[in-house]
Amino acid sequence: MYIWRTIPFDKMGWEKVPTPYRDAIMNHLKHRDTYEREEEVILDEFTNNMNEVLRKEKIKTIKDFDIVFVPIFHHEKNHFYLMCFDLKRTKTTLLDNVAPLENEEKDDHDPYDGRIRKTKQAFEGYLERISHPKAANMKATPLNRLKMSWRTCFNGIDCGIFLMRHMETYMGEDAKDYHCGFVEEKTGLQQKQIEGLRRKYTTKMLVHISYVCHCANS
Repeated sequence: MYIWRTIPFDKMGWEKVPTPYRDAIMNHLKHRDTYEREEEVILDEFTNNMNEVLRKEKIKTIKDFDIVFVPIFHHEKNHFYLMCFDLKRTKTTLLDNVAPLENEEKDDHDPYDGRIRKTKQAFEGYLERISHPKAANMKATPLNRLKMSWRTCFNGIDCGIFLMRHMETYMGEDAKDYHCGFVEEKTGLQQKQIEGLRRKYTTKMLVHISYVCHCANS
């Protein structure tokens, strides 16, 4: 995921990446047991990770950014999904390719074992720490789980491909306006699209690795 994120920026330079991609960064909570810790510890971990991302990219603050993507890996379920914090439109969105089961739609059931809630709290706490002008507004906004037409019921292994495609194409739209190219699972054609994207992403990453190694050895 890190290689995929850095491909366009390493080749173009952050200052040359066109809007809105320039205004999107990613971060993730690294440690498997992070979500089992106290909220203040999770916030410290999140803050450290955000600062590390900004340091590596030589960016001082996210205050001028529109969107922050937080890809999450749920270790116990071996599943990737994406949280999008839209600072421009003041909304928090979850993009998960797996459609919820009927019992997961109930208010008292949390299929994410607190990860979404704690990540949202950590990001809001981070905004407060850096005195972001949208901190209070983001804290007041509810979480929206995007009901995409291409969500899956039978595919439990390609979440990484869906995550990468969502990071590549999502810019804060509502479900009715967001189109990333996937057809509905029931058409039987979605798997071919996934296989095509897997070839595309693998090729880009391998070429990127060769490009970086060539530059390093020049």
